[in-house]
Amino acid sequence: MATTEELNDVELRDSYGESQRLGELWRDQPVAVVWLRHYG
Repeated sequence: MATTEELNDVELRDSYGESQRLGELWRDQPVAVVWLRHYG
């Protein structure tokens, strides 16, 4: 399992399509990251 230090620079797109760095999201507060997969 990856640590928070390893995930800090990972960028994902938010629900608006904008790129977000994981390290920025949990800098000030806890964050829950959820992956959803669409079957269809």
